[in-house]
Amino acid sequence: MIADGERISPRELLDDALRYWERRRRWGVWLAGTVFALLPANCWIADEIYPYVATGGT
Repeated sequence: MIADGERISPRELLDDALRYWERRRRWGVWLAGTVFALLPANCWIADEIYPYVATGGT
């Protein structure tokens, strides 16, 4: 927190900005990885499990 009249150095501003973008990048990487992991899982479920259910388990 910045007190009234306190000066912020350019380095502190840059560090804050970099920290902000690092958090956003991490969130984006996590989201992309989660979506990418769901695709093969969904294909596997659709291929292996649903045909078994649709044929009545035979």
